[in-house]
Formats: sequence, structure tokens, C-alpha cells
Amino acid sequence: ALLNTPMGRGLFDKKVIEELENSFTAKIEQLNRVLADGQPATDARVALVAEAEHKVADAEAVQNGAAEVLASARAAQKEAQASLKTAKASLIEYKPEYKKATEARDQQQQQFQTFMDVSVASFDMLNTKISAKKKKTMAEQRAAAEAAAEAEAAAKAAAKAEQSAREASAAETAVAEAAAADAAASTEASEAVATLTPEDASGAEGEAASTAATEAAVEMSVDQVPKIAEVPAALGTAAELGA
Repeated sequence: ALLNTPMGRGLFDKKVIEELENSFTAKIEQLNRVLADGQPATDARVALVAEAEHKVADAEAVQNGAAEVLASARAAQKEAQASLKTAKASLIEYKPEYKKATEARDQQQQQFQTFMDVSVASFDMLNTKISAKKKKTMAEQRAAAEAAAEAEAAAKAAAKAEQSAREASAAETAVAEAAAADAAASTEASEAVATLTPEDASGAEGEAASTAATEAAVEMSVDQVPKIAEVPAALGTAAELGA
């Protein structure tokens, strides 16, 4: 029926075509109803799709950023690998110099240890001996200073004792002179009493003269007593200072 042209169709063909159109129309209406009933779900799915697309866009942005970071990291890695290769080459070139420096260091350490074991040890031993000798010299100097101080003190004591002896000798001389003067005064008083006449001796003047002569003799004797007592004390002091 569909192969024939509309003019060449018969009643049967037309009926078939009509039924077919009715079936198509009913199916279209059914599908339209299905579409209308599924529109809320479609809208929800559209929203989900939009959200998913937004997430995809964000993920693509993150991916693009990560790709840029990855590219930078790869570039840095290449640079680091190049630097590492250069460093390894420099290390290989430096190994002979490092070996030479290490040998020089070991040699210097050996020399330093030898210096410490020999020179410094000898210096410490010499310094100890010099310190002991210096201590001995200082002790001798202190002993000499103490001896000099004692000698000086002894000299001062001897000088003082000598001065005390001179003072004692002068005191003895003064005592002797006083005794002589006392004896002379006594003699003069005796002579004066002897020259008096009996009348003068019995008179007041004779008695006064006799009394004055006696008092003068006594006073001279009394004045000499302290000087006589001072002599033994001075001699004792001189002996102590001399000791």
C-alpha cells in the first residue's frame, strides 16, 4: 500500500494507510504524554547535568592547574637532574684534590700530635722545674729578707743598748760626782763647824749654820738617790735588748 501512489491506491490500501496513521497518531500522543509526565524528572536531570558539567569544569580547571604544576615540577626535575649530573661530575673531578687535602690534613694532625707529645710535654716539664726553682729562690729571698729584718732589729737593739749603756755610764758618773760633791759639802760643813768658837757654837747663828750645812748635805744625798736607782734598771734594759 505504501509502494503505490496515492492515486493508485485502492480502498484496502487507503484503509491500511488510515489505520497506520491512526496508530502513528496514538503512539505520538502516548509519547507526548510520556514526555509531559517525565518533564520534572527531565528538569531534575538537566539540573544534575548542569551541576555535573560545573563540577567537570572545576575538575578540568584543577586538572589544568595540576598539569601546569606537573609541567613545572617536571621542568624543575630536569633542572635538578642536570644539576645533579653536574655535581657528580664536579665530585668526580674533586676527588683527587679531596684526597690530597685529606692527606695534608692527616699530616698536619700528625705533626700537631707530635708537637703536643714532645714539645709541649717538654715545655710543661721545664715549666714545672722552673716553677720549683723559682719557688726555692723566692723562699731563699724571703728567708734573706727575714734575716736582714732580724739583723736590722738586732742592730737597732744593740744601738739602743749601747745608748742605754752610755746613759747608765753617764748616770754612774753623775752619781760619783754627786757623791764627791756630797762628801765635799760634808767636809765643808765639818770644817765650818770646827772653826766656830764655843761662843759662836752656843749662839743662834752657829746653830743655824750647822743646821743649814747638815740640811744641804742631806738634800744633796736625797737628790742623788733616784739617779743611783736608775742605773741598775738601765743596765737591765740594755742586757735585755742585747739578748
